[in-house]
Amino acid sequence: MHRYEQRLLAEIENRLTTDDPDFARAFSGDDLTTATPGRGRLVLGVLTGLLAAICLLINDAAGFALCTTLSAVLITTRTWHVWSS
Repeated sequence: MHRYEQRLLAEIENRLTTDDPDFARAFSGDDLTTATPGRGRLVLGVLTGLLAAICLLINDAAGFALCTTLSAVLITTRTWHVWSS
């Protein structure tokens, strides 16, 4: 981001904080919490991995590729955080 854009964003933030401090406070970093994904995503990833192994055993290459990709995505992205207020 260019310095000009950073300066503009800082100016907008300052004006917002001055004009409506309650609204600005609702979006401040201190009040934001992360939602943890829990075990559901991990369990779904493992089950999809097992389905991929079954597809491999029955010689379904497309199913194996799809399930392997989905399983990898579900397991590796389970630590993504969703911001909520």
